[in-house]
Amino acid sequence: MQHRWSSTNSWKLLRSTTRRLHVVASLLMLAVASGAALADPKTISLVNISQNGPTFGSVFPQVKVSPINPDIVAVAWRRYALPVDTNGSKNTRTADCHVSISFDSGSTFQDSNLMPILRQPAVNVGEPEPDLYFCNAPWVTFGSDGVVYAGGSVFTALGVIGPLPKQGRTMVTVSTDLGTTWSAPTYGIRFNNFAPGLTGLGGGTTPPDTPWDGSNGFADPRTVTFYSTSGAYVTASNDDAQSFNTVYALNSNALPGWTVSRVGVMNAASGVLGAPFVATATPIAGAVCPCLAYATSIDYGKTWSAQLVAQATQFNSTVTGDTARSPFSASDPSAPGTRVAISAYTPDHKSVQVFYTENGGDSWKSAVAAVPTVVSVANAAKVGVGYTLDGRVLIVWRGYQSSGAFDTFAALLHGDHFGPTIRVSPESSTYPYLTTLAACNALLPPTKACYDTSNGGGDFITWITGNHLYAFVAFPYMPDGLHEDTYFARIPLSGM
Repeated sequence: MQHRWSSTNSWKLLRSTTRRLHVVASLLMLAVASGAALADPKTISLVNISQNGPTFGSVFPQVKVSPINPDIVAVAWRRYALPVDTNGSKNTRTADCHVSISFDSGSTFQDSNLMPILRQPAVNVGEPEPDLYFCNAPWVTFGSDGVVYAGGSVFTALGVIGPLPKQGRTMVTVSTDLGTTWSAPTYGIRFNNFAPGLTGLGGGTTPPDTPWDGSNGFADPRTVTFYSTSGAYVTASNDDAQSFNTVYALNSNALPGWTVSRVGVMNAASGVLGAPFVATATPIAGAVCPCLAYATSIDYGKTWSAQLVAQATQFNSTVTGDTARSPFSASDPSAPGTRVAISAYTPDHKSVQVFYTENGGDSWKSAVAAVPTVVSVANAAKVGVGYTLDGRVLIVWRGYQSSGAFDTFAALLHGDHFGPTIRVSPESSTYPYLTTLAACNALLPPTKACYDTSNGGGDFITWITGNHLYAFVAFPYMPDGLHEDTYFARIPLSGM
């Protein structure tokens, strides 16, 4: 599992040597057991992206593949100093967002620490901004032309004990040369482009009320549109993030008759913006909620229409004890905006499933992943879903044991059923002791300023995608219970 860094900035050279690198990498692949028998080849390759020492942690990763070059893969990840102090100063805290890009399907990566970029004054904003210094919720995506967008939730130092209220922004930076250089930062979710009547956090309209936490960015693989989101708030750009359209929000006001309680991970394809959400009430007669629903917009979030996907008895909507971004959706990059998948938990919360449509939501089907057999799973958590470039559905999740140890699992949908459950992590992980401490506990109660002490210092997500040959997974891995690292896994689709 040695981490091999690329020694050149020339992606053309790396592309020309891809075949040779794949041969070398195949000699280093690790055999990994699964919950059911694996088809040949029985191998998964792993790369330690973060290479942390014991006083740093890395969770919350994301992985994307270029829609125009299947060999180019990017992983967004963050590094935090441990123990996590959400009220830390610039001199005592590390909270950095990175992007690592591979030009050989994940055999090697070259890294960019985005902080020197994201700490620059934002451009094209038009309103005062605070001194933004730290970053969380890193993300990365590729535009339909291969341009790389990246960023995260960039926020002020000193948390809630500083001279000004804690606040942040959903920062965006762009690279047109695949990570060699990055543009000055900007952000699209700001009050000077909010839709009329829309308010921010807590219903306020002052700078500290700007939505910023849990940021994400994604691009339509078939149009020029890039989207920036924070929770239910969304804005779009059609000029490589040089300017942004109006900020809208998917809420109960946007969907008459629906009571929106939680909006999940959005997606876009072929001009259709999609957002999964949980509703406590619907206009559909007889529906038993909480309900899983899916909303779509063809005008960048200005107006929405919604579809009922599943009722209360068909999925588990509980988020207690699970800090995942949920629900989670993905769209098929090879289809004209009609194929979407949403991940969810089974009613007993011990396995996972996907609800998927192949006709734009006119009807929905579901498939359940096999429960792992290599370990005893007490609870499924942090589920995510993705598509390969050629339209195959992938699902990823964690299986937590009663002891708190966990593994990462993945599966591929075959028609109307999943193939074998693949154990991505060779060994079970446990969160390191330093991630369960919170330095700010001496200052304020944990509920006011600190991460939950049972989630590894901010473990909120598992991500999966793929090209034509491999599934790609970004996940936290810590088999020794000491080093909390972001890992990248490449799984042959032929073994799924």
